[in-house]
This record gives sequence, structure tokens and C-alpha cells, in this order.
Amino acid sequence: MEIVRGGAQYRENLRFWGVIATTRAIDTPARSQFAPKMSLASSCCENDVSGNTFSTVSLGSPPSSRPHIEILSMIIIINGSLGVGKSSIAEQLHYKFDKSVHLDGDYIGDVHPFKIYDDARLNHLYRTIELLVGFHQKNGYHNFVINYVFESPESLQELLDLLRPLDSSIHCYWLTCDEEEQAKRIRYRGREDLHWELTRFIELRRIQKEASQHGFIGQEVDTTGLSSEETAQTIWKYLFSSQAA
Repeated sequence: MEIVRGGAQYRENLRFWGVIATTRAIDTPARSQFAPKMSLASSCCENDVSGNTFSTVSLGSPPSSRPHIEILSMIIIINGSLGVGKSSIAEQLHYKFDKSVHLDGDYIGDVHPFKIYDDARLNHLYRTIELLVGFHQKNGYHNFVINYVFESPESLQELLDLLRPLDSSIHCYWLTCDEEEQAKRIRYRGREDLHWELTRFIELRRIQKEASQHGFIGQEVDTTGLSSEETAQTIWKYLFSSQAA
């Protein structure tokens, strides 16, 4: 099997060879060959509610000539149902930072035995993420992208309560997609448990839709018709337009 760096296929290859990727940390300049071109051309320098300064300069220029994006610290949480593209989009966001860590909840929480609805398992996962963020912060990493399926406002809030003492600048996004297109994305992955995934994603769509009507599970981002790179760029614009507003 050919090992290809980047995206969901890369992670699947790692799992095939027995290597489970739980966290990935990158620094400039190594990440530049993987970072997509940014189209946000405006410049801004604003403070968020925690007082952190965000400064961007000429984001529309090519990666080789673009000045560094100076961001003191932030945590981005990517929520969404199965197969919507959380991991791929989180990875694209990860590479937009000059220095960051990507934490994939599915891999970090890949325990055996595994029960989907197990409060103790979820609490263990969230506390593990909390420990990982804190450890990376002590070693000079201050920007994080976390992806996982949060089925309720309470579940997301549990993680937020653990992370806020580490960084109050947290941005949550809930990815959605047209049902037919999402089913195509799942089929394209070609996993052995395809039938279960096609059933489960419809259930999760319903659960998250209902949850969004009763509380916050993230700012909705419709990914229909968008690639992972385009969706990541949309979120990137949201991040900085909210700071400039």
C-alpha cells in the first residue's frame, strides 16, 4: 500500500500499518508545502474577549512570500456527524497556522472495549484532550484544532469547561452537508463497515439537528459543494472577520 501524506487516506494508511496518529504538531517552514493558498486578502488586528491579539498581514499572497500569521493562541473545535469531513477540514485548518497541534478525538479516544454511549469513556477522552493541550502549551504550542462528534450541547460544554482555564479563546464550528452528498463522501471512503456508517450518519444528523435547536453545538457551516480546503478557508475567514467586526 502506498503511503500518501495528508488527508483521511493518510490516516487510514497509518491505521493499516498499525500506527495510530493521535496528535500532529507542525512548525514553519515545514508546513508550507502542505498549506493551501489563502484567499483572505484583508488585514486586521483586533482583540478577542480574552484580550488576545490577532494580527494578519496580506493573507492573499503565496505561501512562499506571505508574512507569518501571528496569533497568540486559540482553540478551534470542529463538530459534525460521521463522514461530513471533520478530520480533513481540521487538518487543513491545522496547516494554516505557523505553529499548531491537531487533536483527532476519534484516534485519541480509540479505546477497547468501546461503547458509543458511555459517560465514563467520554469524560476520559475529554480529560485526555485537556492534558494533551496543557502539555503542548508547556512545550510552546498555543494553537489547537480539535475534531470530534458532539451529540449534545452538554457534551460539548463538558469539554469547553475543561479547556477554558487553558485558553479562553475557543471557537466551535458544526459542519453540515446535504444528505445525498454526505452519503457519497462516505461511500467514497470505501470502508468495510460501509452499511453501518450509512445508517449511523443519518442518525447522527437527526440527533445533532435536534440538539442545535436546544443549545449550542457550534456555529453551523454548510459544507455542501465545498472541498475540505474550501470549507477550511470559509472557517478561517469567519475567525478573522469576527475579530475585525
